[in-house]
Amino acid sequence: MERNARVVQNQEEYQKQYDEIISRYDAMKIEYEQLCKKIEKGQARNEQLGRFIQELKGRESLLTEFDQSLWCALVDKMVVKDKENVFVVFQDGTEIKA
Repeated sequence: MERNARVVQNQEEYQKQYDEIISRYDAMKIEYEQLCKKIEKGQARNEQLGRFIQELKGRESLLTEFDQSLWCALVDKMVVKDKENVFVVFQDGTEIKA
């Protein structure tokens, strides 16, 4: 056999394998991006809870009634879509269904 012999590659098979690899890559990329968003949301929520805990620790007495300054420090807005869909939006953008 010659040293410079060329191997002919089946282009259809190559394209099929390439498409499968690209498809798997795209699916994994989407999953990775979703996981990154989930992690970011978790970190944001942890930061929000940390600030809330610090605010409560700074109080001289127990919180026994509504405190407007605490509310304003933590909450950006309330969103009421209908009676079953009420959301609290915190300063960091975290949303919790009430």
